[in-house]
Amino acid sequence: MSNMVHKPLRRSSLALHRMNSRMKSSSSSTPSTSSRGSSSASTASSSEAAFEDVRSYIKSGGEFTKELLLILQERSDAEAAYAKSLSKLSGRLLRATRDHGQASSSVNNAWHFIGEDMETTAEVHRSLASVLSEECVKPLKSFAEAQHRSRKSLESSVDKRARAHGDSRNYEAKAKSKSYSVCRDNERVQDVALDCKLGRGKNLSEKELSKLHLKRKKAEEATRKCDAEYYTSCLKAERSR
Repeated sequence: MSNMVHKPLRRSSLALHRMNSRMKSSSSSTPSTSSRGSSSASTASSSEAAFEDVRSYIKSGGEFTKELLLILQERSDAEAAYAKSLSKLSGRLLRATRDHGQASSSVNNAWHFIGEDMETTAEVHRSLASVLSEECVKPLKSFAEAQHRSRKSLESSVDKRARAHGDSRNYEAKAKSKSYSVCRDNERVQDVALDCKLGRGKNLSEKELSKLHLKRKKAEEATRKCDAEYYTSCLKAERSR
């Protein structure tokens, strides 16, 4: 009678102990895991947003530089075209005063001076066009091209690291899922082995017990291996940030 009374109590107390321990472990591990996951996700999203802000700011600066370069180039071309036209008109006026005017006439001399002044003005605009081209347009163009190459190289490097980080996170998620599945299988095998050890459930032959023992060892080994892979994947994912 004593055996019939105490055996169910022992079984129920053992089951209650298991349930309590699992509830404690799940309650203690779940907040930390979720908090780490949410913290990591929020950090990654904020870093990505910050990089996109920097990328947008630099791209806007590059577009402004391009527009400024075009404006200065057009100004230089306009100055050169104006100088060419003014020099052409100056030549026509000087030829007119020389070929058709009277050399001793004050009016003719006045127009001759106007023609020379037009040539001087044309030379000023020609020099301005050259200065704009040599000292503004060409250096600014070289600067813009260098900045574009540097920006593209940096963006390519960041995008490559981002893809690698994403791959690491995906591998981490797969390793976590696999580790959870293997742990569940290991728990089921351990429960069956414990039931056999305590004399619960159906009686197994020696051959079946040997198979169960081998299965339990394989489950334990698989659990250790998956836990190690999950730990390694977590480290790689954090180091890739």
